[in-house]
Amino acid sequence: MLLATNDEDWEFVLLNLYNDLLGSGNVVIQFCDDHVQSYFSGYDKFELLLCQNSNALMPGQTLELKACIGAFSSAVKLRVFVNGAALETTDMGYAKYKRVIKPNDPEKINLRVEYKDQNGMETTRQQLITYKVLKP
Repeated sequence: MLLATNDEDWEFVLLNLYNDLLGSGNVVIQFCDDHVQSYFSGYDKFELLLCQNSNALMPGQTLELKACIGAFSSAVKLRVFVNGAALETTDMGYAKYKRVIKPNDPEKINLRVEYKDQNGMETTRQQLITYKVLKP
């Protein structure tokens, strides 16, 4: 029970209450800082990514380019599979795939990528890639 009899006593009580609240606020802030993952991208490798609409153009057709920087993390332990076969990952953290197209190719590629996400959980992404084989 607080027994404040004059203004100085009330000032003392309010100052103590204010200091207690500040201290409690700092404890809450520290708790949140300790339990909320801070932002750190983890990207340690960067590479130019370039896409073009075609590599065979006729006069009058338009060439389109899209360029950006890809940010990669070697910590994700990327594994890439094309039609079930594992691809080698480069030291930059990505995989390359090349294939000579034949007239009777199936016109589709099953792509599967496995990696560790930001929480360390194994994650899988899959994509069916289709293309058209032109007749000469």
